[in-house]
Amino acid sequence: MSGRPLCVGLVGGLLPNSPVAEAALTMLKRHPSALVGIIFWLLRGRAVLQREVTSRVPTADARPPYRDAVLEAMRAARAEGRPVVLVSTVPKSYADPIADELEEIDEVVVVGGVGTEGRAPADVARALVDRFGEGGFDFVGRSSEHRVVSRSAASAEVAHGPVVSRLQVLRRTLRVHQWLKNLLIFLPALGAQRFTDPAAMTAAVLAFVAFSLVASSVYVVNDALDLRDDRLHPTKSTRPFAAGTLRLSHAPLLIIGLLGVAGTITFLLLPRAFWGTLGIYLLLTFAYSLKLKGAVLVDVLTLAGLYTLRILAGAAATGIAPSVWLLGFSLFFFFSLALVKRYAELHERVSTAPAAGARLPGRGYKPRDLPVLIALGVGTGCVAVLVLALYVISEEFAQHYRYPVLLWQLTPLLLYWIGRAWIVVARDEMHDDPVVWAVRDQMSRWVAIAALIILLLAR
Repeated sequence: MSGRPLCVGLVGGLLPNSPVAEAALTMLKRHPSALVGIIFWLLRGRAVLQREVTSRVPTADARPPYRDAVLEAMRAARAEGRPVVLVSTVPKSYADPIADELEEIDEVVVVGGVGTEGRAPADVARALVDRFGEGGFDFVGRSSEHRVVSRSAASAEVAHGPVVSRLQVLRRTLRVHQWLKNLLIFLPALGAQRFTDPAAMTAAVLAFVAFSLVASSVYVVNDALDLRDDRLHPTKSTRPFAAGTLRLSHAPLLIIGLLGVAGTITFLLLPRAFWGTLGIYLLLTFAYSLKLKGAVLVDVLTLAGLYTLRILAGAAATGIAPSVWLLGFSLFFFFSLALVKRYAELHERVSTAPAAGARLPGRGYKPRDLPVLIALGVGTGCVAVLVLALYVISEEFAQHYRYPVLLWQLTPLLLYWIGRAWIVVARDEMHDDPVVWAVRDQMSRWVAIAALIILLLAR
């Protein structure tokens, strides 16, 4: 091909994130103890971080998201008969798989050696002038490179990601809809008929806000660590980090901000008993993100425990002792719900990638586990209904209601809802998140309304 070449920066140009940063996250997920080393390398500079990470993770192992606008520019250049050059400030082993995959790329220029990303803009300008001459090329790349390279290029543009609503991206990243789970914090106050007590409800609201912010910070960590597995998932691939609509460099800022606000609320406005509960939740969720989610059954037991911990947090914030029956019901009920989530994910994986023995990415389950998961889930769901029935007839529960016999109607409602949830997931009609499904499902809403009416009548 003849004509002025189009040089495309790999990091921040064609790709929103550095493959080295993604490789560091992969290394951290596989070996959580590597966190200390990564922080030490980063403090010594990005060049050191790149050198150390690439020596341990020599090649990218998942297809990254490409920026559509940059791909269109590359295709337009090819249509004009101009060569397209991929300019990489990361090792050749990271750039070559991308060049092999994209037919629009004619040549790869690796700037400097391993560990030169820290001085990339000057390196890029010098390398391209040496290769194509002053003014002998066009350039598309990140803003930091644009400022330097534009002085030597015939034309230069800053690469931009897709035009999306920042508020929508932030809402999806923080998973605001998942805050519904934290409504469990109000259960101790509601169960003790203290929902008209201003002090108890104020404490519960503050605990809800603090818990929600901490939970969102963990979701940010989880999505950053899981972005490579998420890209292999039919629905999770649209998450902001996995899809590249939010850069990984924003993750630390979000985490620090969320934890900072949550910590301020917790330490200034809530009792010390709540501090410990929130701390245990934070440690357990980080352990889940880094390691426990890949352990068969340990993952769902952890999720059930995290749900139950929310009830304990509400009790700690309000000073209302939770019922043992309520905690037992929560453990069995949410164990069943967690199995619904795993069954839905595994069933979808089998449907889209039916290779025998294929594991669920990032999890320890195999297709042959499906019958066991549904048996465990239905069984524990029925046990949850039994615990609820025993709770309803207990004096501890009945003393708060004028007509406790009406509360028996809660058991068939719950039995119906659990049974329906498992039938829906077995039919492959379940969203991979049962919370999202429950919010959108009309029958689930009717069941919730009926349960609320029963509780009000029993008062």
